[in-house]
Formats: sequence, structure tokens, C-alpha cells
Amino acid sequence: MGDRRKPRIINIPYSEKSPTYFVEHAKFQPQWNGALPLGQTGSYDSKIKNKFSSYLPGLLKVPFDIASACQNNKLRIGIFYRTGGALRRFVNMKEVIETAKKISSSVFTFTTNGSMTILEQAKAYNSFDILITPHGSQHFNAIWINHYPTASIEICANPVNTQHWKWITDHVEFSEGHRPDLNATPNCLHEGLLGSRNCDLFVNLTKLERNIHSAKEYICNQTL
Repeated sequence: MGDRRKPRIINIPYSEKSPTYFVEHAKFQPQWNGALPLGQTGSYDSKIKNKFSSYLPGLLKVPFDIASACQNNKLRIGIFYRTGGALRRFVNMKEVIETAKKISSSVFTFTTNGSMTILEQAKAYNSFDILITPHGSQHFNAIWINHYPTASIEICANPVNTQHWKWITDHVEFSEGHRPDLNATPNCLHEGLLGSRNCDLFVNLTKLERNIHSAKEYICNQTL
């Protein structure tokens, strides 16, 4: 496993077939085959992120004028959809897209999964300024983000552990109170520790619009 000063990023096959990256180190034995998910490594998060954010130098550095995007309503809003395992779908995805388009003309949907290369996943997580996403292990890909400022909005039904993912972007919002689709995911409110995280959701568009405006305000204020 090596020295704590030299953590190694590895990809461990995961039940949801998500691109789940772990930090491998002897300290984490015997759990997770000697590794822990990046989101569970405590204060070491920032050091790991700083170390590996330049892992793919040049390949991810696409010039983008944030100030101009703010002025012209062209901040890139990426809406994540999951594949494999628990989908945690946005049932009203079409309306979610239209709500985002009220604020920016640059709105797109995307995913990452275990069939993609690390470079493909890294590029995907460098394609947005604002991320709209369900809960999930896809957040580990934030280790590759090397453009700032960024913001993310996690859509959920009930309160979540906000400390767990607060590092994924510069500005993180946990948007709670969205209605679960109990026809599609009837047992999702009673699934042990995960609680409502596996619910398909009807996104509250009023809340979402407010969240996006808040994220945009944060990003654009950083460019002044």
C-alpha cells in the first residue's frame, strides 16, 4: 500500500457499476480492500484533490470565459443521470431541463459509468460550471475537477449528511423536500441507512430554480 504521503487512486468494481474511486492505503485495512472512498477520507480530502486534480495536465484545460458566460447567461449547467444500479431518476427530467434553460442557454445531460475510461469520466466532470445531480458515488469523479469556480446541487427527498459531499465543488447545495415517486420506487423511504436516497424524484421546479440562481450568483461573484 505504501506511504501515507503517496496515496494511490484505484478503481474498485462496485455493485452499482459506478466509477467509484478509492484512496488506497494500509491505514484503511481491512475495509474496502485497503481503501476508502474519496468522500470518506476526512481532512485528507483536500490534499488528495489538490494532488490529483492535475493528474491529466493539459488534456482537461479547455479555455472558458466564466465572466462572459455570466454576462450572457451561458454558464454550463450539467444535469447528471445515473445508469446501472439505483437510478434515482428525475421523473420530470424534461421540466428540469426547461427550468435550467431559464437561467442559461447552455444546458445538457450527461452520465459516467464503469464502461468509460478515467479520461472520459474526468472530461465529463470538467464540462460544467453548475452540476445538478441525484445522490450517488458518481460524485467521486469530482476529484478530477480542475477549473474553478464550480457549484453543485444535489436533489433529494429528505435531509442528507451534508458533511459527506461538501468538498465536491466550491459551492454545494443540498436541495431537500422533493417528492419521491412511490409507484416506481415503492420501498425507497425504508431502505436502511440510505433512507430516501434511492427514490426516483419529482423535482420541485420552484426550489430548483432558486438553487440554480444561488449557484450562479456564487460563481459570478467569484469572477468580479
